[in-house]
Amino acid sequence: MADFDPSTHPHRRYNPLLDEYILVSPHRTKRPWLGQVEPPQTTTLPAYDEKCYLCPGNTRSNGERNPQFKDTYIFDNDFAALLPLPQPETPKPPHPLLTTQPVHGACDVLVFHPRHNLTLAQLSVEEIEKIVHAWIEIYNRRGRQEGIKYVQIFENKGSMMGCSNPHPHGQTWSTSAVPTIPSKELAALRHYSLQNEPSAGAPRGPEGRACMLCEYAHVEVHTTEEDRVVVKNEHWVALVPWWATWPFELLVLPYVRHIPSIADLTNDEIASFADILSSVTVVYDNLFSLLVFANSWSDLS
Repeated sequence: MADFDPSTHPHRRYNPLLDEYILVSPHRTKRPWLGQVEPPQTTTLPAYDEKCYLCPGNTRSNGERNPQFKDTYIFDNDFAALLPLPQPETPKPPHPLLTTQPVHGACDVLVFHPRHNLTLAQLSVEEIEKIVHAWIEIYNRRGRQEGIKYVQIFENKGSMMGCSNPHPHGQTWSTSAVPTIPSKELAALRHYSLQNEPSAGAPRGPEGRACMLCEYAHVEVHTTEEDRVVVKNEHWVALVPWWATWPFELLVLPYVRHIPSIADLTNDEIASFADILSSVTVVYDNLFSLLVFANSWSDLS
């Protein structure tokens, strides 16, 4: 019988964050592909678009005019998926299978830069630092509001992913309920911390306990000979997780010390976080044949 080879033989990989397995079939990468192929984006955007509701000085759909901002700009989403308090009473379900539960919260739009035609990858590290500071400001402000239990920071990039405007921007959704997947991940992190001892050399969590993600980052950076690490700097590592489900999936993790949240970053960690975000997004934009001039592949060597 042949020895098991994870690069050839079908197998399951365990995702400790969700307590589930993902099926890996590496041999299927050899099959011919005659399906859909997306052409590279070829649209050339102007630096300013008078019709864009995110450009400086333009009027948004609610009649408010954007200021002539010079770097980042934050405003309440004009089409928010969540509404603030007060919320209606929870209705009695007509059947247990038809249950609903009201939620409240807030949605913010964070415009990364006044120029209409720049992606995150095309911004300087210093400009990305300002974005990280803006994320921290929203995280702290929304996290202090009544009933808010979770602040989700994200960017949908490209029309295929549902982005309604090409101007570089992201969003935050602050909710009164922790979403299902983060809730499962937090439970798994707590369970791991209580059931395991920290490894020698790995960053320790609260009260000296083991932190699953700190342990995992330590393993990938210091003890494995595999090539899942894409890039790292003095504080952060970007890697393809062992349990990756999606194409081009990456985790960006601290590997020097345990960082409880984005609000706990030092100025040096913010600067290196901006640096690794720049490197990673440059790689993604090059991968999908988008125009990038801020960095190049050589930056990752």
